[in-house]
Amino acid sequence: MSMGVTVRVLSPGENISPCAEMLSRVLMQTEAALLMDGLEARDPSAVPLAGLCFNPDHELLVAEYSLTIIGMTRLRLHPGRVPNASDWYCEPGILAFDLLMVEPGMREMGVGKALLQGAFQRASELGADELACDLPATATDEIRLLRARGFREVDRTEHDGIPRVVLSRSLEQQSQDQAA
Repeated sequence: MSMGVTVRVLSPGENISPCAEMLSRVLMQTEAALLMDGLEARDPSAVPLAGLCFNPDHELLVAEYSLTIIGMTRLRLHPGRVPNASDWYCEPGILAFDLLMVEPGMREMGVGKALLQGAFQRASELGADELACDLPATATDEIRLLRARGFREVDRTEHDGIPRVVLSRSLEQQSQDQAA
């Protein structure tokens, strides 16, 4: 992305209001899309924002442009501790990400790619071997996007009655692809 986006870890004590506002906007848009697809949407106000951002088991990566947060993703440092987690997350060296989101007006500009690159960099800094995520099996566009970026399916699971696909990519493969 050539427009000067930076990706960094949000520090404890930083104002999470911009993240909360963006998360709310993205969730509202997602809720509308879910309702159009005939699926039940969750109440965006029920998302525990402080717990998402400043939990000892999580880090929040933010993408900024001109000091404005335009994207974020959550890194789950100990994904095997999550109730109903895939067995894959209990393997050593796995770092998981979720809640990858980009401001609606900033999509198709490489912000998500920058966040993924930041997640791989942070995973390397933390000594992880793999970066993984799980998505609803119906999220075919997102699954296709991650597969195109080298993620492979490692498990299928179910959470709250929703079938999920677990995708993962080794940091070694990511590093080799970047060097090529």
